Amino acid sequence: MSRVVVIGGGIAGYCAALGARREGAEVSVVARAPGATALYAGAMEVVDDLDSILRTQPMHPFSRLGIDSVGLATELDNATSAMRLALEKEGLKLEGGWRARGRYADIHGLARPANLVPATVAAGELGALAGRRVAVVGVAQVGDYDAASTALALKELHGVEAFPEEVTISDLPQSASLTDLYGRPAPAARARGALIAYPPGFTGLGRDAFELLAAPPSPHGWRLQQAIGMGAVSAHVHSFEAAREPLFGLGVYHDGRPAAEGGVRLQHLQYIDAAAGLRSGLLTDRQLHPLDDEGNAPFANLYAAGAVLGGYDYAGACGFGVPILTGWLAGRYAAKARD
Repeated sequence: MSRVVVIGGGIAGYCAALGARREGAEVSVVARAPGATALYAGAMEVVDDLDSILRTQPMHPFSRLGIDSVGLATELDNATSAMRLALEKEGLKLEGGWRARGRYADIHGLARPANLVPATVAAGELGALAGRRVAVVGVAQVGDYDAASTALALKELHGVEAFPEEVTISDLPQSASLTDLYGRPAPAARARGALIAYPPGFTGLGRDAFELLAAPPSPHGWRLQQAIGMGAVSAHVHSFEAAREPLFGLGVYHDGRPAAEGGVRLQHLQYIDAAAGLRSGLLTDRQLHPLDDEGNAPFANLYAAGAVLGGYDYAGACGFGVPILTGWLAGRYAAKARD
Protein backbone atom coordinates (compact mmCIF):
# COMPACT_ATOMS: atom_id res chain seq x y z
CA MET A 1 0.00 0.00 0.00
CA SER A 2 1.34 3.43 -0.94
CA ARG A 3 1.38 6.32 1.54
CA VAL A 4 0.33 9.84 0.52
CA VAL A 5 0.67 13.04 2.55
CA VAL A 6 -1.71 15.84 1.53
CA ILE A 7 -0.68 19.36 2.56
CA GLY A 8 -3.65 21.72 2.68
CA GLY A 9 -7.13 21.76 4.20
CA GLY A 10 -9.16 23.25 1.36
CA ILE A 11 -11.17 21.63 -1.41
CA ALA A 12 -8.05 20.70 -3.43
CA GLY A 13 -6.60 18.84 -0.46
CA TYR A 14 -9.94 17.17 0.19
CA CYS A 15 -10.23 15.95 -3.40
CA ALA A 16 -6.59 14.84 -3.38
CA ALA A 17 -7.31 12.72 -0.31
CA LEU A 18 -10.40 11.26 -2.01
CA GLY A 19 -8.42 10.47 -5.16
CA ALA A 20 -5.57 8.84 -3.26
CA ARG A 21 -7.94 6.75 -1.17
CA ARG A 22 -9.76 5.73 -4.34
CA GLU A 23 -6.47 4.15 -5.45
CA GLY A 24 -6.05 2.35 -2.12
CA ALA A 25 -3.43 4.63 -0.56
CA GLU A 26 -2.98 5.34 3.13
CA VAL A 27 -3.57 9.11 3.39
CA SER A 28 -2.47 11.65 5.99
CA VAL A 29 -3.63 15.26 5.79
CA VAL A 30 -1.59 18.20 7.12
CA ALA A 31 -3.54 21.46 7.43
CA ARG A 32 -2.68 24.56 9.43
CA ALA A 33 -6.02 26.28 8.82
CA PRO A 34 -9.04 26.12 6.52
CA GLY A 35 -8.32 27.03 2.93
CA ALA A 36 -10.17 29.63 0.88
CA THR A 37 -12.93 27.01 0.79
CA ALA A 38 -14.21 28.39 4.08
CA LEU A 39 -14.82 31.76 2.42
CA TYR A 40 -17.05 30.42 -0.31
CA ALA A 41 -20.50 31.97 -0.48
CA GLY A 42 -22.55 28.92 -1.52
CA ALA A 43 -22.00 28.86 -5.29
CA MET A 44 -19.40 26.53 -6.81
CA GLU A 45 -18.27 27.53 -10.28
CA VAL A 46 -16.60 24.47 -11.79
CA VAL A 47 -16.08 25.31 -15.47
CA ASP A 48 -17.86 27.42 -18.05
CA ASP A 49 -16.56 26.28 -21.48
CA LEU A 50 -14.09 23.41 -21.36
CA ASP A 51 -13.44 23.31 -25.12
CA SER A 52 -12.74 27.04 -25.21
CA ILE A 53 -10.23 26.74 -22.36
CA LEU A 54 -8.31 24.00 -24.14
CA ARG A 55 -8.38 25.95 -27.40
CA THR A 56 -7.43 29.42 -26.17
CA GLN A 57 -5.65 29.11 -22.79
CA PRO A 58 -2.47 27.00 -23.13
CA MET A 59 -1.24 27.94 -19.63
CA HIS A 60 -4.49 26.98 -17.90
CA PRO A 61 -4.04 24.00 -15.52
CA PHE A 62 -6.63 22.01 -17.53
CA SER A 63 -4.71 22.55 -20.76
CA ARG A 64 -1.38 21.57 -19.20
CA LEU A 65 -2.72 18.16 -18.20
CA GLY A 66 -2.42 17.00 -21.81
CA ILE A 67 -5.84 15.35 -21.71
CA ASP A 68 -8.41 15.96 -24.44
CA SER A 69 -11.86 17.38 -23.71
CA VAL A 70 -13.50 13.94 -23.60
CA GLY A 71 -10.96 12.66 -21.09
CA LEU A 72 -11.21 15.80 -18.96
CA ALA A 73 -15.00 15.56 -18.99
CA THR A 74 -14.79 11.98 -17.76
CA GLU A 75 -12.38 12.93 -14.98
CA LEU A 76 -14.58 15.87 -13.97
CA ASP A 77 -17.55 13.50 -13.79
CA ASN A 78 -15.57 11.16 -11.57
CA ALA A 79 -14.13 13.88 -9.35
CA THR A 80 -17.37 15.80 -8.79
CA SER A 81 -19.30 12.59 -8.20
CA ALA A 82 -16.80 11.37 -5.60
CA MET A 83 -16.76 14.76 -3.88
CA ARG A 84 -20.56 15.04 -3.77
CA LEU A 85 -20.94 11.53 -2.38
CA ALA A 86 -18.29 12.13 0.30
CA LEU A 87 -19.79 15.47 1.34
CA GLU A 88 -23.30 14.03 1.49
CA LYS A 89 -22.05 11.34 3.88
CA GLU A 90 -20.88 14.20 6.10
CA GLY A 91 -24.29 15.87 5.98
CA LEU A 92 -23.77 18.40 3.18
CA LYS A 93 -25.80 17.58 0.07
CA LEU A 94 -24.95 19.41 -3.15
CA GLU A 95 -27.12 19.65 -6.24
CA GLY A 96 -26.29 20.44 -9.86
CA GLY A 97 -23.43 19.30 -12.06
CA TRP A 98 -20.42 20.73 -13.82
CA ARG A 99 -22.05 20.45 -17.26
CA ALA A 100 -24.86 22.91 -16.46
CA ARG A 101 -24.84 26.29 -14.81
CA GLY A 102 -27.60 28.11 -12.97
CA ARG A 103 -28.02 31.60 -11.52
CA TYR A 104 -28.78 32.08 -7.84
CA ALA A 105 -29.61 35.20 -5.85
CA ASP A 106 -27.44 36.43 -3.00
CA ILE A 107 -28.53 38.42 0.05
CA HIS A 108 -28.50 41.59 -2.06
CA GLY A 109 -30.69 40.12 -4.79
CA LEU A 110 -27.79 39.93 -7.25
CA ALA A 111 -27.36 36.89 -9.49
CA ARG A 112 -24.36 34.60 -8.98
CA PRO A 113 -23.51 31.80 -11.44
CA ALA A 114 -22.94 28.28 -10.11
CA ASN A 115 -22.63 24.69 -11.26
CA LEU A 116 -23.01 23.15 -7.80
CA VAL A 117 -24.92 24.57 -4.84
CA PRO A 118 -26.11 23.21 -1.49
CA ALA A 119 -29.50 21.50 -1.63
CA THR A 120 -30.80 24.25 0.65
CA VAL A 121 -30.01 26.80 -2.09
CA ALA A 122 -31.07 24.84 -5.18
CA ALA A 123 -34.76 25.81 -5.15
CA GLY A 124 -33.73 29.46 -5.49
CA GLU A 125 -32.39 29.11 -9.05
CA LEU A 126 -33.61 32.31 -10.68
CA GLY A 127 -34.95 30.64 -13.81
CA ALA A 128 -37.15 28.40 -11.66
CA LEU A 129 -38.53 31.39 -9.75
CA ALA A 130 -40.24 32.84 -12.83
CA GLY A 131 -43.95 33.14 -12.16
CA ARG A 132 -43.56 32.26 -8.46
CA ARG A 133 -44.29 34.45 -5.47
CA VAL A 134 -41.28 34.69 -3.15
CA ALA A 135 -41.36 35.97 0.42
CA VAL A 136 -37.94 37.30 1.42
CA VAL A 137 -37.55 36.87 5.17
CA GLY A 138 -35.88 39.59 7.16
CA VAL A 139 -35.12 39.58 10.89
CA ALA A 140 -36.01 42.74 12.81
CA GLN A 141 -32.97 42.49 15.12
CA VAL A 142 -30.45 42.06 12.27
CA GLY A 143 -29.01 45.32 11.02
CA ASP A 144 -26.66 44.22 8.23
CA TYR A 145 -29.33 42.71 5.98
CA ASP A 146 -32.36 44.43 4.43
CA ALA A 147 -35.00 42.02 3.13
CA ALA A 148 -36.98 44.85 1.50
CA SER A 149 -34.00 45.86 -0.65
CA THR A 150 -33.37 42.24 -1.58
CA ALA A 151 -36.99 41.70 -2.57
CA LEU A 152 -36.94 44.89 -4.66
CA ALA A 153 -33.76 43.78 -6.44
CA LEU A 154 -35.26 40.37 -7.20
CA LYS A 155 -38.28 42.09 -8.70
CA GLU A 156 -36.50 44.80 -10.68
CA LEU A 157 -33.45 42.82 -11.84
CA HIS A 158 -34.93 39.36 -12.36
CA GLY A 159 -38.69 39.81 -12.70
CA VAL A 160 -39.41 37.71 -9.61
CA GLU A 161 -42.64 38.51 -7.74
CA ALA A 162 -40.81 39.02 -4.47
CA PHE A 163 -41.95 40.82 -1.31
CA PRO A 164 -40.38 41.22 2.15
CA GLU A 165 -41.65 39.59 5.32
CA GLU A 166 -40.10 40.60 8.62
CA VAL A 167 -39.95 38.22 11.57
CA THR A 168 -38.78 38.71 15.14
CA ILE A 169 -36.46 36.41 17.07
CA SER A 170 -36.92 37.43 20.68
CA ASP A 171 -33.60 36.21 22.08
CA LEU A 172 -31.49 38.10 19.55
CA PRO A 173 -30.00 41.45 20.59
CA GLN A 174 -30.97 44.54 18.61
CA SER A 175 -27.41 44.81 17.27
CA ALA A 176 -27.36 41.27 15.86
CA SER A 177 -25.77 40.43 12.52
CA LEU A 178 -26.34 37.71 9.94
CA THR A 179 -23.67 35.56 11.55
CA ASP A 180 -25.81 35.37 14.70
CA LEU A 181 -28.44 33.40 12.76
CA TYR A 182 -26.11 30.46 12.15
CA GLY A 183 -27.50 27.18 13.45
CA ARG A 184 -30.82 28.61 14.61
CA PRO A 185 -34.12 26.93 13.57
CA ALA A 186 -35.77 28.78 10.70
CA PRO A 187 -38.60 30.99 11.98
CA ALA A 188 -42.03 30.33 10.52
CA ALA A 189 -43.14 32.69 7.77
CA ARG A 190 -46.73 33.90 7.45
CA ALA A 191 -46.84 33.95 3.65
CA ARG A 192 -48.99 31.28 2.04
CA GLY A 193 -48.66 29.95 -1.48
CA ALA A 194 -45.17 31.41 -1.82
CA LEU A 195 -41.60 30.21 -1.74
CA ILE A 196 -39.71 31.44 1.31
CA ALA A 197 -36.24 32.94 0.82
CA TYR A 198 -34.20 32.95 4.03
CA PRO A 199 -30.86 34.60 4.72
CA PRO A 200 -28.22 31.85 5.07
CA GLY A 201 -27.52 30.07 8.34
CA PHE A 202 -30.89 28.80 9.52
CA THR A 203 -31.59 25.08 9.93
CA GLY A 204 -34.76 23.11 9.36
CA LEU A 205 -35.97 24.91 6.25
CA GLY A 206 -39.35 23.73 4.99
CA ARG A 207 -40.09 22.12 1.65
CA ASP A 208 -41.01 25.44 0.02
CA ALA A 209 -38.00 27.35 1.34
CA PHE A 210 -34.46 28.06 0.22
CA GLU A 211 -31.39 29.98 1.36
CA LEU A 212 -29.90 32.97 -0.38
CA LEU A 213 -26.20 33.05 -1.15
CA ALA A 214 -23.97 35.12 1.09
CA ALA A 215 -20.82 37.18 1.13
CA PRO A 216 -17.87 35.77 3.08
CA PRO A 217 -17.56 34.93 5.90
CA SER A 218 -20.43 32.69 4.96
CA PRO A 219 -22.48 30.00 6.71
CA HIS A 220 -22.21 28.06 3.46
CA GLY A 221 -18.43 28.13 3.77
CA TRP A 222 -18.53 27.10 7.42
CA ARG A 223 -20.73 24.12 6.59
CA LEU A 224 -18.46 23.09 3.73
CA GLN A 225 -15.37 23.27 5.90
CA GLN A 226 -17.10 21.29 8.66
CA ALA A 227 -18.08 18.63 6.13
CA ILE A 228 -14.51 18.41 4.87
CA GLY A 229 -13.61 17.91 8.53
CA MET A 230 -9.88 17.43 8.18
CA GLY A 231 -7.95 17.17 11.42
CA ALA A 232 -5.05 19.63 11.46
CA VAL A 233 -1.48 18.49 12.07
CA SER A 234 1.19 21.01 12.99
CA ALA A 235 2.48 22.76 9.87
CA HIS A 236 3.52 26.38 9.50
CA VAL A 237 4.34 28.70 6.61
CA HIS A 238 6.18 31.72 7.98
CA SER A 239 6.70 33.72 4.78
CA PHE A 240 6.23 33.78 1.03
CA GLU A 241 9.11 35.27 -0.94
CA ALA A 242 8.33 37.07 -4.18
CA ALA A 243 8.79 34.88 -7.25
CA ARG A 244 9.95 31.93 -5.16
CA GLU A 245 8.00 29.12 -3.50
CA PRO A 246 9.63 28.78 -0.06
CA LEU A 247 9.07 25.15 0.91
CA PHE A 248 10.71 23.42 -2.05
CA GLY A 249 12.41 26.26 -3.94
CA LEU A 250 10.07 25.94 -6.92
CA GLY A 251 9.57 28.68 -9.49
CA VAL A 252 6.53 30.95 -9.55
CA TYR A 253 5.20 31.66 -13.04
CA HIS A 254 3.01 34.29 -14.67
CA ASP A 255 1.65 33.74 -18.20
CA GLY A 256 4.03 30.83 -18.67
CA ARG A 257 7.21 32.74 -17.73
CA PRO A 258 9.04 32.93 -14.39
CA ALA A 259 7.48 35.76 -12.38
CA ALA A 260 10.96 37.04 -11.51
CA GLU A 261 11.38 38.07 -15.16
CA GLY A 262 8.30 40.30 -14.90
CA GLY A 263 10.04 42.69 -12.53
CA VAL A 264 8.43 46.08 -11.98
CA ARG A 265 6.08 45.61 -14.94
CA LEU A 266 4.27 42.73 -13.23
CA GLN A 267 3.92 44.75 -10.04
CA HIS A 268 2.32 47.64 -11.94
CA LEU A 269 0.12 45.27 -13.94
CA GLN A 270 -1.48 44.16 -10.69
CA TYR A 271 -2.62 47.74 -10.06
CA ILE A 272 -4.31 47.83 -13.47
CA ASP A 273 -5.77 44.31 -13.30
CA ALA A 274 -6.26 42.94 -9.79
CA ALA A 275 -6.74 39.44 -11.17
CA ALA A 276 -3.20 39.43 -12.56
CA GLY A 277 -1.79 38.36 -9.21
CA LEU A 278 -4.34 35.57 -8.97
CA ARG A 279 -3.05 34.08 -12.22
CA SER A 280 0.49 33.73 -10.89
CA GLY A 281 1.56 30.45 -9.34
CA LEU A 282 3.27 27.14 -9.91
CA LEU A 283 3.41 25.44 -13.29
CA THR A 284 3.25 21.66 -13.53
CA ASP A 285 3.95 18.96 -16.06
CA ARG A 286 1.24 16.61 -17.30
CA GLN A 287 1.44 14.54 -14.12
CA LEU A 288 1.07 17.65 -11.91
CA HIS A 289 4.70 17.65 -10.79
CA PRO A 290 5.61 21.32 -10.10
CA LEU A 291 8.43 22.88 -12.13
CA ASP A 292 11.43 24.94 -11.10
CA ASP A 293 12.59 28.14 -12.83
CA GLU A 294 14.30 26.10 -15.55
CA GLY A 295 11.13 24.21 -16.38
CA ASN A 296 12.25 20.93 -14.80
CA ALA A 297 10.32 18.80 -12.29
CA PRO A 298 12.89 18.36 -9.46
CA PHE A 299 10.74 16.06 -7.29
CA ALA A 300 9.23 12.85 -8.63
CA ASN A 301 7.08 12.39 -5.51
CA LEU A 302 5.68 15.94 -5.28
CA TYR A 303 2.39 17.05 -6.86
CA ALA A 304 0.62 20.42 -6.91
CA ALA A 305 -3.07 21.23 -7.12
CA GLY A 306 -5.58 24.00 -6.55
CA ALA A 307 -4.96 27.67 -5.88
CA VAL A 308 -1.15 27.32 -5.84
CA LEU A 309 -1.28 26.70 -9.59
CA GLY A 310 -0.76 29.54 -12.03
CA GLY A 311 -2.51 30.13 -15.33
CA TYR A 312 -6.05 30.73 -14.07
CA ASP A 313 -8.02 33.11 -11.88
CA TYR A 314 -9.15 31.16 -8.83
CA ALA A 315 -11.82 33.79 -8.17
CA GLY A 316 -13.31 33.14 -11.62
CA ALA A 317 -15.33 30.63 -13.61
CA CYS A 318 -13.06 27.67 -12.76
CA GLY A 319 -12.58 28.66 -9.14
CA PHE A 320 -13.72 25.26 -7.88
CA GLY A 321 -13.15 23.25 -11.03
CA VAL A 322 -9.37 23.51 -10.91
CA PRO A 323 -9.03 22.51 -7.22
CA ILE A 324 -11.53 19.68 -7.62
CA LEU A 325 -10.00 18.17 -10.76
CA THR A 326 -6.30 18.78 -10.09
CA GLY A 327 -6.69 17.67 -6.48
CA TRP A 328 -8.44 14.49 -7.57
CA LEU A 329 -5.81 13.71 -10.21
CA ALA A 330 -2.85 14.64 -7.99
CA GLY A 331 -4.08 12.28 -5.30
CA ARG A 332 -4.51 9.45 -7.77
CA TYR A 333 -1.14 10.07 -9.43
CA ALA A 334 0.58 10.14 -6.04
CA ALA A 335 -1.10 6.93 -4.91
CA LYS A 336 -0.03 5.11 -8.08
CA ALA A 337 3.57 6.39 -8.05
CA ARG A 338 6.37 3.94 -7.35
CA ASP A 339 9.78 4.70 -5.88
